Parts: sequence; structure tokens; C-alpha cells
Amino acid sequence: MLLVLIVGVGYIAGKQKAANDSADVASVIGTSIGFGQSMHKVSLLAPQADYEVAVDQAYTKYASPDIIAQWKLNPSTAPGTQTSSPWPQGIEIISNEKQTDGSYVVQGNVLEVTSVEAASGGYSGKYPVTLTLQKIKGTWLITGYTRGAELPNTNATSTQ
Repeated sequence: MLLVLIVGVGYIAGKQKAANDSADVASVIGTSIGFGQSMHKVSLLAPQADYEVAVDQAYTKYASPDIIAQWKLNPSTAPGTQTSSPWPQGIEIISNEKQTDGSYVVQGNVLEVTSVEAASGGYSGKYPVTLTLQKIKGTWLITGYTRGAELPNTNATSTQ
């Protein structure tokens, strides 16, 4: 009888862990996508005071206070719009992987568009990003952001 109880408790705990992991993955992906959709709201060329307000408004829901403070101090490391066109439209998620410390690493591509691509559904360029997310006070937040080099565009809309 005791063996059945122990096996039953182990089975229930395993199912609960799988459900928790599934909910965490959904939240991590949702945070990453929401963050990508907010990147166009931050002009990296804006005056410092305007830039800081934009960073707070666009990223507070998605990023940790520590990384937001880093971005405010060093806009060259921050995500956002570098020119008036193209601008980041969102992040295409490629993978997510749980780390041994409980954090998640998300690999993706930021898709950039101009008004032509935005209207046609294409994109003008893309670059890889790596996001690290940790659960802080019950919420998955970005604690690391690394931008890679521009990738060749194989899906651009022709402007001929």
C-alpha cells in the first residue's frame, strides 16, 4: 500500500512539474513576442530624456529593472529603432531552452520592415537576438539581450 502511495505521489508531482514547465514556456514566449512588438516604440536616436521615457514605457512590462537601467546608461546596447526606416516589427522565435539555473534562453530573429514591407507582409531585413529570461517576483522578465549581425534577406519585398 505504501509503495502505491509513493508511486502515486511521484506521478502527480511529475504531472504538476510538466504543467508548470508548459506554463513557463508559454509565458517566456509571450514575453519575448510582446517585447519584440514594442521595440519600434524606442528611438535610439531620441534626446536622452525622451529615450529614457520611451524605454520605461515600452519595456517595463517585459524586462528587468536592472537591464532597463543598463539600457538607459548605454543606448548603444539597447534594443529599438536606429533609423526612421526600417524599424523592428517583431521577433520570430526560433528556439527556447530551459537552463540548469531555471532561466530560459530564447533565440530569435528581429524582423525589420519599411512601410512597403509592412503593407505587403514581407520584411526588409532581420538580425538574430538572444534573450535570457528569469522569473522575478512571479513574472518572466528579460535579464539579458544580445543582438547579432544583420542576416542576408531572403524574404524581402521587391521595390522595383
